[in-house]
Amino acid sequence: MTYTMVGSPIYMAPEVLKGYAYNIKADIWSLGVVLYEMLYGICPYEEKTLPALISQIDTRPLTFHPEINSISSSTENLLRKMLTHDFKQRMEWTEVLSYPLNLNAGSTGMADLGKGLMKLDLDTVNTYTETTQHKAQSNEKIIKTIMKERNRVGFVSNVLHTMLELNLFPKTAVVAFMTLKRLHQLLETLKREVSIENSNSKFKIMDKWAEFQVTDDYLAFSRYVNEELEEASSFLNIFKQEVTVLSSANPSDNDLKDPTFKMEKISTTVDMKYLRSVLVSYAEDVKNMAQEKIRSGDETEGIKLLVHANEVLDCDNLDEFFDKTLDEQISKLNEQPYFINLKVTSKEKIQDMVGNKLSSSKLRIY
Repeated sequence: MTYTMVGSPIYMAPEVLKGYAYNIKADIWSLGVVLYEMLYGICPYEEKTLPALISQIDTRPLTFHPEINSISSSTENLLRKMLTHDFKQRMEWTEVLSYPLNLNAGSTGMADLGKGLMKLDLDTVNTYTETTQHKAQSNEKIIKTIMKERNRVGFVSNVLHTMLELNLFPKTAVVAFMTLKRLHQLLETLKREVSIENSNSKFKIMDKWAEFQVTDDYLAFSRYVNEELEEASSFLNIFKQEVTVLSSANPSDNDLKDPTFKMEKISTTVDMKYLRSVLVSYAEDVKNMAQEKIRSGDETEGIKLLVHANEVLDCDNLDEFFDKTLDEQISKLNEQPYFINLKVTSKEKIQDMVGNKLSSSKLRIY
């Protein structure tokens, strides 16, 4: 920690201006000021005296100027994270360097958001699993059980990322928003179920669950879940902004003006029947596009789209998929036999799988 003050005050972090101890996160604030100035031509906080500058930072919320430069919502979110007053809550350098940035607000931002969502599938969680399974054999059953629940989040996150990366149809915005709401719901449920305060947790019937809740392993897992939920909440807020902009720009789009979708934008719960309907409709469109690709001779792209349609339908039927298809003894999703075998499955077999799953999912809607 450092206490000296060097440089122009207008670019200094609040903790530096106040003479408090500071660390390298002070430079993140300074970089945020520079980025803000590059985008708008002015600094976020400007005053002629040091006391007035400190007072302005403490009392005035960060403001944006669309009349000067219409930046993307993802860029606004980055600035908010960099210019967070409390340095303990300010983003880390690793997050700054890996942040998916789209400066142009003219695009939908959908593919850009997808890159950021990869953070939800944290490598640290897999590392945590490996170390705890070696270190605490007595807790192995508990760890595998809660990791199975957490892997549902990882799977939905991966499906969502592919959905956004491909960005195949105008309806992708609606389908992605609903999928992200489902992911957020899964994380909220997992956080609630592992909480020490939850006396009705479904995990409490497990042997030594109470003892596990006072271990470092439990604290580590809880921290990862909280971090992922915070990340998902952040992206959900960005998505709400994105779909609102899209709705204004495309007033005749039937998917965006659907009354149920309008309710979903303001509701904190997930309409599971509506979610299923948009996932099934999207998967069917992807399947049809895949077949067109195959007929035109682009078999590689066609198979890629069929695999995506298949995973979307697995996402629709998430509970049954995890309970009946995946091996709960294997913690890493990419080591599951199902996903390994899928890579070498024939085109005809995948077409049959998608067709059967589509028929089954349609029956569940009605």
